[in-house]
Amino acid sequence: MAGAPVLQVLDGGRVWRGEAAPAAAVPVLQSGLRVLDEALALGGLPVGGVTEVRAGLGHGGLGLGLMAVAALLTGDAQARAAVVDGFGTLHGAAVLEAGVPPGRVWCVRPKEPGRIMALGLRLVRSAAFRLVLVDHALAPPVSQPELAVRRLAVAAQEAGCVVVLLSGNWGDCLGLPLPSALRLRVSRQAGQHLNVAVEKQRGASLTPSVTLPGRLLYSPPHWDLDHAARPGG
Repeated sequence: MAGAPVLQVLDGGRVWRGEAAPAAAVPVLQSGLRVLDEALALGGLPVGGVTEVRAGLGHGGLGLGLMAVAALLTGDAQARAAVVDGFGTLHGAAVLEAGVPPGRVWCVRPKEPGRIMALGLRLVRSAAFRLVLVDHALAPPVSQPELAVRRLAVAAQEAGCVVVLLSGNWGDCLGLPLPSALRLRVSRQAGQHLNVAVEKQRGASLTPSVTLPGRLLYSPPHWDLDHAARPGG
């Protein structure tokens, strides 16, 4: 029957629904964590799409993003990455601990949280960076967060850029489905281990989770980041 949707079983038992089978593999960037890449349907973070990471402050979201930055920069001597440091929590020790080569990352710190998404969008649209990490982008008072993320996704696709969006707990508070290609949730377990749950991914209906040693995603133990002062007061 013409126009009827196709239901096709792919390798590994994954299911794809649509009008035709995927024509080509989606390019990806390795996350820097092999066990996580193996759990992802695409085998890494989608190039030209937004990877949303939901994690509380100090719970490993920034560390996860920095691991991806390190994987990119150590694998490509010509690549550049940028970080929008919305809360001013990025510091040299964490960057080096993640294995990021010194001097290879641009860091932008907005004066107020309402500028976080706008700065991230500008960096992606510049097409100067292979990866843009936007830290706690949805902190109030971001207006129309779903539209802001959609603009970021369109810009990422046009620039062929990997965007890692740390939405924090605000992503849950919004109660809206954000237009990300991949959504990961990071939470701490007993013994400081971290659980990374794949809550949304294109190309598969599976939602696996992996456990990582907490030391892999560095977070300064002397910082009380859950109660850190927010930009602007």
